[in-house]
Amino acid sequence: MSIRFDITRAQREDVKNNHRAFGIGEHFCMGSHLARLELKVIFEEILKRIRNPRFSGDVNWLRSSFIHGIKKCR
Repeated sequence: MSIRFDITRAQREDVKNNHRAFGIGEHFCMGSHLARLELKVIFEEILKRIRNPRFSGDVNWLRSSFIHGIKKCR
């Protein structure tokens, strides 16, 4: 079994589903670590430029065994 990176995937006719995700198991995205690092750097740079950042209201946290994060800000 060989693995091949297809940079033209979005242009192919046989790819009907435009859904993009990091996946799981053997189908895990090879670029996921880079994407997460890019997001971390983006938020670090944005926060440096904002004075006194705060939520606009109460925070509802997502309760899940798999994902930890904010569900909604009011």
